[in-house]
Amino acid sequence: MYTREELLQKIQENDKTQDEMVTLFIELSYTFDKEEEYGEALKYASLATIVSDVPRADACCRIGDLYAINRQTKWAKMWYTNSIQNVSNEIDSLFYTWLPLQKMCQMLMMEGNFKEALKYVESALIFNPDDEECCNMKQAIENFLKE
Repeated sequence: MYTREELLQKIQENDKTQDEMVTLFIELSYTFDKEEEYGEALKYASLATIVSDVPRADACCRIGDLYAINRQTKWAKMWYTNSIQNVSNEIDSLFYTWLPLQKMCQMLMMEGNFKEALKYVESALIFNPDDEECCNMKQAIENFLKE
């Protein structure tokens, strides 16, 4: 992991591919997140979506996470939806399979929309059937819906 200063220096270099720039902006976003500087974290995560032709799922999840931290579920769901649109059986990455589905489930649960949340967690479990958090979420939703 690079320091914030090293990441800023690397971003200034002109020899980076789009994917490398996206990764650098996401990593830089995390350095601000650690300091609870969410506005700056959001700025750099947003830049990660701009430098690529199509926003990558990891960048969309990152932005969704920053909105979720601040309990802005409407905006978090929008970014998780962008990530979910990239979900694929062809790409073996948590950002392109189960993670955005799980995160959308969490937002829907926060809003009290348990029926819709169940659909998302079941989809997440297709990609990652042994994930403990997803299994627990599904059980909690089913228990709530029985009441």
